Amino acid sequence: FSPFLSLPLSSSPLSPSLSLSLSLSHTVSLSCLCFLYIDVSTQGESSRQRSRSRSSEKKRGSDKRKQHRRDNTEHRHSDRRPTDKHTDRPKKQVEKVPKEVPLKVFVQRDYSLGTECKFDTSYPTKLEDVVPRETFTDTINKINELFARAEELNCPTYTEGCLSCMTGYLLYFCIETRYTKEMKQISMFVQRQNDEIYHPRGVHVVEPMLRGLRCIEFIVYPKPNKRV
Repeated sequence: FSPFLSLPLSSSPLSPSLSLSLSLSHTVSLSCLCFLYIDVSTQGESSRQRSRSRSSEKKRGSDKRKQHRRDNTEHRHSDRRPTDKHTDRPKKQVEKVPKEVPLKVFVQRDYSLGTECKFDTSYPTKLEDVVPRETFTDTINKINELFARAEELNCPTYTEGCLSCMTGYLLYFCIETRYTKEMKQISMFVQRQNDEIYHPRGVHVVEPMLRGLRCIEFIVYPKPNKRV
């Protein structure tokens, strides 16, 4: 509307009546343009509202259809009985028997004499009816003896340390350390004890190296129920 507003009326060389008629025509045209603009904007807003309502109605309809399909499938599956894979006969319902969990007994480290690797020799009460006290004590004492031998400081240990420092620890690519050999001896001893003593009684002894030298684990498996 800037061309109509910027038109000077006072400097017009026309007569007063003609200038008045021109100003009235300008006012009428401005009002017409305003009404047209308002009409177009209201029509655009109403069309946008109609499109929004249509999209929301479509979304509600699709949600209702999905819910209806879901309810139908659930009802269909609830009415259907489990059938065999090769025949249409219903399967027999088999009751699941809960499996018995094996009992785990942990023999903790003994720190009464320091930080050396030694395990407690006190007999656990959970092993009373499974492993005799003498057998348990002999096993723990033998493991403690092997660990004490592995951590013993003597001439071969000092010689091995000096040679490893002189060769930049490349010596360990050629030979095994004394500690590694003793760990293998402990592993072989535990495996032999399992095969000869503990496995026939339904017990398994876990190597202490597999538990970070924190404990010795005894796993007691439940005895199978005899069927009459």
